[in-house]
Amino acid sequence: LDERPPLEEAMWLITAPENFQIRTLKECSAMQLVAYILIAESKLYLQGPRPDAPPGKLIALAVQQAHAVPSEVYSSLVRAWPLEHAMQRFQDVAHRLQSRIAERSPPRHFGIQLVVCRCEEDLAWLATPSWPDEGASLLVYEACAGSDGSLALPVESKTLLGSAGLAVTRGLAPADAHTSDGDCGARIVLAHTADVVSAGDAAKDSAPDFLLFLPAQEPVESESRLLGFVSHSLRLRSLDVPFVSLGMRRSPPRISTACERQVWQAAFGEPSRPLGYLGARFLVSREALRRRSAAHYEQLLALLDHPPPACGDDHAGVASALSSSWHAAFGEPIRQPLRADDGRLPLFLRASDGFSGFAGTRLPQYSVILNSEAALSKV
Repeated sequence: LDERPPLEEAMWLITAPENFQIRTLKECSAMQLVAYILIAESKLYLQGPRPDAPPGKLIALAVQQAHAVPSEVYSSLVRAWPLEHAMQRFQDVAHRLQSRIAERSPPRHFGIQLVVCRCEEDLAWLATPSWPDEGASLLVYEACAGSDGSLALPVESKTLLGSAGLAVTRGLAPADAHTSDGDCGARIVLAHTADVVSAGDAAKDSAPDFLLFLPAQEPVESESRLLGFVSHSLRLRSLDVPFVSLGMRRSPPRISTACERQVWQAAFGEPSRPLGYLGARFLVSREALRRRSAAHYEQLLALLDHPPPACGDDHAGVASALSSSWHAAFGEPIRQPLRADDGRLPLFLRASDGFSGFAGTRLPQYSVILNSEAALSKV
C-alpha cells in the first residue's frame, strides 16, 4: 500500500459492538471485509501465519462473511473495492513470513543487540517488552559510572533483565555518550556501529541480525507500545525491515545554520535539512549496516573531532545536526516519510504516530492502535 492504510478506521470497525458490525455488513459489507483483512495482515507479524493463529481465524471470518453476501452484490463490490487485492496481499505476506520464520529458526542463530547509554537509570523498563528467548543481548554503556563501579547498573536490575531474556554486558563511555533525553550520543552510535561493521567484515555473520539503539529512561507510552510491537515481531522472527525509527518526535521545521549545512554536506553529500525522527531510537538490520563500510561511520565520527569550518569548535552543534539524520547515516532517503506513509514498512508499523511529533504542539492526531493497551490482540 503506497497510500496511508486506514488502520485506525479498520480497528474502529472490527472492535465495534456486534450489532453495529452486523448492520455495517448489510449496508456496506465491503468496508467491513476490508477492515478485517487489513487488521489480519497487521497481526501476521505479531501472531504468526499459521492457519489456526488469530490472523488466520480473522481471515476465515472475513471469508465467511463474504459468502453471506449475495453473489450479484459481491460481484459489484469487487469492482468497486480492492477486496481481491487485499486478500491476495494477505496470502503473499503470510507465505513470505512462513519462509522467513523457518529460515531464522534453530539451528540458525538469530541475534539482536540492544544498546543503551545510561547515567543513573535502572533500565527496569527494558524487561517489559517480549524479547526472543535466545540470542538477545543488551550492551549498557556507562556514561557516569566511576572507575570504582559507583552508579553502575544495580544487580537487581541485571537480574530482572536477565529473566526477560537479555544477556547484559557493560562498557564504559565518555560523558557525552548520554544525552539529556536519555539517548546515546552521536559519538557512541557511530563508534559502536563502526565496530559492529568491522567485526562483521572480519567474521561473516558475527553482526547481529538487528541492532537497536534505545533510550535509558522509559519512553512515553506510545513509543513503548511501538517498541512492544517490534519486540513481538522479533520474538516471532518475522520482522524484515532495513531501518525503522522507534521515536515519535520529528525534526521541527526551522532555518538551518551554516554549521548544520556543512555537516550535512560532508556527511550525506547535500546541505539540505534531513527530515526524520529525532534521537538515537531506531532499529537497523544487518543488511542495512552493511550498505556502508566501517570507514563511512568512522568518517562521520571524525566530524565530531574535526568540525567543518562554519562550526568552529562547536562539537555539540555537529552532534545535534546528526540527531535527526540517523536514517540517512544508514542509507535511507534523506527525507524520511512518516511511518504511516512509508509503503516499505509492514502494516503493523504504519499506525499513526499519535499527537504531532513537533515539540511544543499538540495537533489533533491520535492513534487508536498505539494508545490502546493491546489493540492488535483484542480481536
